Amino acid sequence: MALRLLVYVGLLYQRLIDERQIGPRDILPPVLPLVLYNGAKRWTAPLDVADLLAECPEELARYGPRMRYFLLDEHRTDDAELSGMRHLAALIFRFEQCRTRADFKRVIDALRAWAAAPEHRESLKRLAQWVEMIVSRGRLSGGTLELGRKGLDGRQDSGRLWGVNWCGWKSAKRSENTCGEKP
Repeated sequence: MALRLLVYVGLLYQRLIDERQIGPRDILPPVLPLVLYNGAKRWTAPLDVADLLAECPEELARYGPRMRYFLLDEHRTDDAELSGMRHLAALIFRFEQCRTRADFKRVIDALRAWAAAPEHRESLKRLAQWVEMIVSRGRLSGGTLELGRKGLDGRQDSGRLWGVNWCGWKSAKRSENTCGEKP
């Protein structure tokens, strides 16, 4: 992943130059390479591209590529830590970690608070599409949690009813969800 991200950042910079968004005398903008991981197995890949290179003398090593990325590992981050973060990725991880109706309501409340800021409007639309995709794929089941006709930001949501079937996430390994009901 470290090498892939190095290539992606390089390609991003090249595109900015090719599209003349950066002039010949301009400096490149900073980029935060970020990996959001939600796999079940522990992340073991090196976080820095320098860790992928064979050992060599110090004099040569200082000329090798170095770029570290930030790893946000969903299953190694607890809800208390996530609830202190004020960004969309943390909210998405909290959604995926929900196990009860009360968990889901807490995340929706946090999402409403986050969505109150006008600069989050576009991100909110994308998140709504993501939630609808999860519901349409049958990843939620059980009782109904009505969020009302208002959107997550508390305003009218074009008449759409935010009704979500909820009891728990369906297990990919079992034929039962976390409530013990058959799917």
